[in-house]
Amino acid sequence: MKVKYYGYLQEIAGKNEDEVKVSNVINLIELFDLLPSKIKEVCIIDGKRFNPTIKIFRNGIEVKDTDCVHIKIKDGDLIQLLPPIGGGK
Repeated sequence: MKVKYYGYLQEIAGKNEDEVKVSNVINLIELFDLLPSKIKEVCIIDGKRFNPTIKIFRNGIEVKDTDCVHIKIKDGDLIQLLPPIGGGK
């Protein structure tokens, strides 16, 4: 499974993406346990909910459910993490 970081999340992770190998279906909380700890600190609040300012996409479709435990992912999925975008005129 590939996890891509955008914006300031690239700086926090120290890279543009991670490749994560999983053998079974897991939930998003379990995925964040496999990513750099600072990414989890920014993206997850209360230990199980997405930070609403971070947009999370699974295979190009935005994940709307804020409860990470209910979102199932598997090897081969593409997860994209996008922080808020602002500025400009």
